[in-house]
Amino acid sequence: MPIFEGEDAYGWIYKVERYFVVNGLMEEEKLIAAGLCLEGKALSWYQWRDQRRPIRNWREFKNCIIERFQTDQ
Repeated sequence: MPIFEGEDAYGWIYKVERYFVVNGLMEEEKLIAAGLCLEGKALSWYQWRDQRRPIRNWREFKNCIIERFQTDQ
């Protein structure tokens, strides 16, 4: 899976969703897999967020990533 460090959220989500399809990930596996691919400021944000209000599924995670990191909407 591609690593996300906080740049180009839409591009990362596009690649990750293709990875999910190719590898047949179940809905409940997507959030776990995505969390393993975070580095730098994205990982710091996720750890902070997870301690305060855990994200429950891939759809919520995707929306949070876009809200937090996508600057050129």
